[in-house]
Amino acid sequence: MALHLFHMKLKLLKSDLRALNQTQYGDITGVLDIWNHLATIEEMFYKQKSCVKWLEVEDMNTPFFHQEVQSRNARNAIKSLHSSSREVLTNASAIKKEAVDHFQRFLQTQPDASSVSLEEVQELLSYRCSDSKALDLVCRSDVDGFIVQM
Repeated sequence: MALHLFHMKLKLLKSDLRALNQTQYGDITGVLDIWNHLATIEEMFYKQKSCVKWLEVEDMNTPFFHQEVQSRNARNAIKSLHSSSREVLTNASAIKKEAVDHFQRFLQTQPDASSVSLEEVQELLSYRCSDSKALDLVCRSDVDGFIVQM
């Protein structure tokens, strides 16, 4: 009987406690937003601090250094790559081969400057000087020769 009476008193007190909580502590969601923001700032601080610590101990043969190296290697590893034929490559040797092929194709191609007209080049330029100033600066044969050399 005493337990039932205690339970009833707590139920009656519940609404008053809620009102007191709301007036004293305000909106809890706003507090949570502030908490999350401060936690993010703290996390960034510790991340920066760990980088400074890593720089301090640099390549001393410490467990911390080896853990950092493993962490950075895992973060920087290329685990998959889309090939030029839209195929997903996950094998390390296939990824290496595709990277070499890509840069060889990229570095060996020469742009076809003969297909670029003077008008197309002028459209790309944002600055326009007057025709008289342009003629003073350079003649058309110089521009055509330059475009062909590209």
